[in-house]
Amino acid sequence: MKNKLKILFTLLVILASIANAQKGKIRGVVADSSSGEALPFCNVFIEELNTGASADEKGYFIISAIPPNRTYNLLVSYVGYESKKVKVFVAKNKITELKINLVPVSIYLHTIEKIGEKVIQSNETDIGLDRISIQSLETIPQGVETDIFRSLQYVAGVNTTGDISARYNVRGGASNQNLVLLDNVTIYNPFHAFGIFSAIDPEMINGIEFFKGGFPAENGGRLSSIMRITSKEGNKFNYGAKASGSFLTAKGFVEGPIPYGSFFVSGRRSHTRSILKKFLNGSEAPFDFYDIAFSINYRNTDPNFIDDSKWILSGFFSNDETNNNNPFRENFKWTNNLLSLRRFQVYSSPLYSELNISVSNFKGEVIPKLSDARAKRNEVNDFTLRMDFNYIFDNRDELGVG
Repeated sequence: MKNKLKILFTLLVILASIANAQKGKIRGVVADSSSGEALPFCNVFIEELNTGASADEKGYFIISAIPPNRTYNLLVSYVGYESKKVKVFVAKNKITELKINLVPVSIYLHTIEKIGEKVIQSNETDIGLDRISIQSLETIPQGVETDIFRSLQYVAGVNTTGDISARYNVRGGASNQNLVLLDNVTIYNPFHAFGIFSAIDPEMINGIEFFKGGFPAENGGRLSSIMRITSKEGNKFNYGAKASGSFLTAKGFVEGPIPYGSFFVSGRRSHTRSILKKFLNGSEAPFDFYDIAFSINYRNTDPNFIDDSKWILSGFFSNDETNNNNPFRENFKWTNNLLSLRRFQVYSSPLYSELNISVSNFKGEVIPKLSDARAKRNEVNDFTLRMDFNYIFDNRDELGVG
């Protein structure tokens, strides 16, 4: 009897494999038509099948188990962009590759009246996940300038630690229980001016995933929350530069194409201390800071090298100093230095892999001068070698190994 059950189970597995093998798949990437920048977390929908998928933080998506030998209407949508409908023919036992570009548009809304109602939905495993785009950050009321950590105050379950601080608590946890990742590299001190402002310039951000609970296994290490920030790659079609300023900082951003890739460089520096006094009830605020970020990405075009691979070299550097004019007051200094090399690989099967080699360094120093303070120096060096694989099954389940 047991042998018969084993044989029956084996036959069912083989038949299921054969059935899935006869179906097709659609895989692609969605990007901005004007810059070539990936559009993370956009929606892709097959009208005839009433099914679809969401793109990941790199703009990639895959839809499996599609009945073959038919032409389908693929509807792609993203907030702030014109929706696009694409006709796609799906062949048997093949992966159809797509590159879809969306055109940005301006959105005008009339007055909206919203009436509260109870919506019954199926249970979701990512109920603690908030995806935040740079477009939504720009629409949130700000103080001196756009700040990603101050914007979290509008997310349910997040509270600020004080009226003047950008530090935050999640679901009653402490502010040092939050993990901040920039391109999967840990930033040990993601704040300027003792926590009043964020050290990450929104100009360099492409997308944010904020986990308030149910953390993925690959991003453990904190008790309260995980913020995963994806930086831009730069304009792949045109060179561009812009400069801006606020009552606190002056900053610039340069981007453009390079052979088989693109780049960007951003920088920001404080230029005045007067606005900081507003946060400290008129007290002296001798803070000076700057931050610099860059990214260079190269997409392989030589089939004899590595098929469908992309290399990204990125860095982030920030520096804070307090310079008291009083020789009997101590000074403080702290820095962040991040450098990473990543390779994203797309295989002929529904398999992705990402190699990440990174270094993260933090230094904090107390300079006593003539005060009674003791000289202190703290340093953290973090070297990471990481390899992740993601395989997507026909039933849309995903297996991640790393």
